[in-house]
Amino acid sequence: MSRSLDEFLSKHGLKITPNPISHRTITTTRSFRAGTTIIKSYPLAAFPLPIYEKELCNQCLKNTKLQACSACKKAFYCSSICQKQAWFTQHKFTCKKRLPLKYENIVEGAELDEEMLRRVALLISPHRSGNNGLGDSKLNGLYDILPKEMNISLLIEVFEALQSHKESHPPYALFRYESIASLVVENSNSKASKDIDKLVSYLCIFGCNNFTIHDEQMFGIGEGTYPIGSLFNHSCHPNAVVMYDGVVQIVKCIEDIDAGDEITIAYLDVVHPRRKRREILREKYFFNCHCRKCGDDDKIIVVASLFYELEKKQEWNEAAKVGKIVLAIYLIAYPRFHPMIGWQLFRLGQCMSQCVKDDVDRGGKTREETLIILKHAKRVLAITFGTEIENREVENEIHLLILQMTKLQFQ
Repeated sequence: MSRSLDEFLSKHGLKITPNPISHRTITTTRSFRAGTTIIKSYPLAAFPLPIYEKELCNQCLKNTKLQACSACKKAFYCSSICQKQAWFTQHKFTCKKRLPLKYENIVEGAELDEEMLRRVALLISPHRSGNNGLGDSKLNGLYDILPKEMNISLLIEVFEALQSHKESHPPYALFRYESIASLVVENSNSKASKDIDKLVSYLCIFGCNNFTIHDEQMFGIGEGTYPIGSLFNHSCHPNAVVMYDGVVQIVKCIEDIDAGDEITIAYLDVVHPRRKRREILREKYFFNCHCRKCGDDDKIIVVASLFYELEKKQEWNEAAKVGKIVLAIYLIAYPRFHPMIGWQLFRLGQCMSQCVKDDVDRGGKTREETLIILKHAKRVLAITFGTEIENREVENEIHLLILQMTKLQFQ
C-alpha cells in the first residue's frame, strides 16, 4: 500500500501492517471507547437493490422524496446534486440507451454484478488514462461535484490492491464472471475498459470484498464496493461493526479497544452455527477462521425463529419467555454493544410492555424488568448508532415505552 493510504489511516488513529496469514491487519495507534466512530468512507460504487430502486435515492440511498430521471424515467434521485453526480459518473452512458443483457445462462445475481462492474469500470479506466473523468474531457469538474471526502484516487488505488483470490475461484465461477464481463463489453457505449481479464479480476474482488448495505434495522437495502472497509479483517467475535448513513460506511467500535489492537469486523451473521460460518468463509472469502468464537457452537437460529413466530402471532407472554433465551444466546454470540443485541433488547422490551398492557403481569415485576430492558436497549443502540445515523423512529418508540412503563409503575 502507498504513503497516501498510510496518511489517510493515520488521521483516524489506524495503521496497516503486513501479516503472513491474513495478508494485512489494521491496528490502532490510540485507544477507542465503545461507541466511537473509527472511520467513515465512501464507496467506489453503490446502488439500491432492485426492490428499493423506486424507494431510495439511486445515488445516496437516502429514503426521502424522489424524482425520476426526466429522460429514462428509470433512475430516481433525491436532489439535483445526486442526479448530477450519477449522471457524470455512470448514468449518462446508460440513460435511455441501456440494452437488456442476457442473464438466463449466467445464474441469479448476474444483473447486480453487471451493474457494479459497469460502474466501477467507468470510474477506473478513464482515471488510469489520466483523463480525470470517465473518458470525456467535459467532465473535468467531476471532482468538484463528488463529496471531497470521497477521494477517488485513493479508493481506486486501494481497490486494485485488494486480493481477488482469482486462482481460488472454482471454474464455474470464473466462467460466470467471463460471461458477465463479455456482456458488459459487448453492450458498452462508453470508454470503460474492454480488457476481459481485468474485468474478471474486478468481479473476483467484488465476490470476496463487497458489502451488503443495510438500514438501521440491519435489513439489506443495497450493495457497495468499499475499498477502505475491505481492509478490515474478519472475526466471529468482532470489536467493531459496520453501519451505514446512506452510502457512507461507518465503522464503529463496540468494545473498548487499546492502542495496538487489531480492528475486526464480521463478514457474516455470527449467529450461524460454526460449521455454517466456516463453510461461508471458505467458499466466499477463501480462508479458515481461527477466532475465539470458532471454538463454540449454538442453535440460535431455531430459538430465534420461534421467537419471531410467537411475536408475529402476538402471543406476548410466550414470546417474552423465548425472547429472553434469544437474548441470553445473543449475549454469548455477539459483543456486548453489537446492534443485534440492541435490537433484541428493543423487541423483547416491546413484547414485555405488551404483557404489562394485557395485564399478564400481576405483581409489578414485569414492569420493572421491562424498564430495565428498554433502558439497556436505548443505551446499546445509542452506542451503535450514535448521532451520525438516523434512527429517530426507534429512539422515539423506546422513549414512549419507557414513559408508559414509568407511568404504570406509579399508578
